[in-house]
Amino acid sequence: MPEAAEIARVFYSDLHGLSHGKYVAGDELDHPTHYAVTVLTQTLDGDMPPAPGYGADVGFPDMEARADLATRRPGWEPDTDVVFADLFHTDGRELPIDVRRALRLTADRWVQRGLTPMAGFEMELYLLAKDPSDGFEALGVPWHRVYGTGPSFDPTGKKIFIKGYIRPDSISVPHGIKGFLLVRDNNQCCFGDMSKIKYYDQILVAMTGGESVDYSQGVFRIGGVLHIEPQYAVPGAPRPVFSLKADYAN
Repeated sequence: MPEAAEIARVFYSDLHGLSHGKYVAGDELDHPTHYAVTVLTQTLDGDMPPAPGYGADVGFPDMEARADLATRRPGWEPDTDVVFADLFHTDGRELPIDVRRALRLTADRWVQRGLTPMAGFEMELYLLAKDPSDGFEALGVPWHRVYGTGPSFDPTGKKIFIKGYIRPDSISVPHGIKGFLLVRDNNQCCFGDMSKIKYYDQILVAMTGGESVDYSQGVFRIGGVLHIEPQYAVPGAPRPVFSLKADYAN
């Protein structure tokens, strides 16, 4: 087995068989990653059909993906592993519509009958459209991906909505704050040593359009345009990799 890479891509499938997930640090795979459970049930054109227990009726809850470390393998990107995940409610209950779990239960029923299920890939077709040079390009379809993975899903320059905590030592005044460091966790009682925060756990937020916030120990909901500068993903970098020009805060 090759040496584990520093970065891993955590994968899971929606009900259409489309992959979703996140990049995480390789040494953080024992921590679950979180997502909106509605990503599993949304349609190919991005609509969210009624799905009792997975939508508006329960407040669009989160789910968590727990990496199955036994599936970790070198990926096709340099220095990046891939790993499959099992899905759970945030209270630890198994998620009934987890596609991987459903497949496992189905395969187990065949095994109980003394049979060994086997599967293979069947590539049916690619949908293409003519481009202006009389060549071909991918057919344009409604955007459906949430929590997609890979360079094509780089969200830099796009509007996002994110939740987190204001790190108190990143501000100088308690009211009318225009800029601060948003982190994902307050560690219950304290924020800990600044040097311990990884680049993927912080976003430098700048409020725009006359907007500002007042400090609170609670969760902030921030919306705005995300910018990613991967050259700062090194120890001692002068600024975070992620920054957000925010026009909404609550």
